[in-house]
Amino acid sequence: MRASDLIKQGVTEGTNNITYKQQKGKNKFSVEMLVDGKPAGMFQYDANTGRTITELDPAHRGQGLGQRLILKGIYTAAMLGMDYVEDESRTAMFDRALDSLADAGYIVNDEEYWYVTDSGEQFLKQALKQGVAEGECQYGRYYCSTDKKWKCRQGPKQSRATEGLEDPKDNPCKDGYKPIGTKKKNGKTVPNCVPSTQK
Repeated sequence: MRASDLIKQGVTEGTNNITYKQQKGKNKFSVEMLVDGKPAGMFQYDANTGRTITELDPAHRGQGLGQRLILKGIYTAAMLGMDYVEDESRTAMFDRALDSLADAGYIVNDEEYWYVTDSGEQFLKQALKQGVAEGECQYGRYYCSTDKKWKCRQGPKQSRATEGLEDPKDNPCKDGYKPIGTKKKNGKTVPNCVPSTQK
């Protein structure tokens, strides 16, 4: 099976959970790929120089993961408002990955700029729906013990130590007190309980 066939399937054989961690600097970023929680590869791009560094753990080669990582990197550049420019010092392996992505219809080259196509974006969004693209979860992720898999949160994480609790029984403070933010107590973060003012 060709690598482009693996990426078209949307699932890499032998992997259960692919996540991404993203870090951004001034006109540059990096995307780390984790497979089952362990580092598998890194994509780094500097828009100032047009330099790309992509590394993939040899144990994960031949599974389509390199193409997925590059696709995620080009997509991340676009989402951060950067044009992804071809790096003239790229390797033959990187060129083959770009060719596979282009053959699959996930990216297109327009006069040295690479762009993710609608089908490439759909592929990445499908991964998001499956809860595998950590960097794309707007409110973070959680492990669902019922389904035994990671999922995206549907809204902001609720904190019990916030002002304006909707349900009084959710108040972490004793009667007559309300939480206003948090504080450090014995090295732990706890609700800052202050007396309630009754009118």
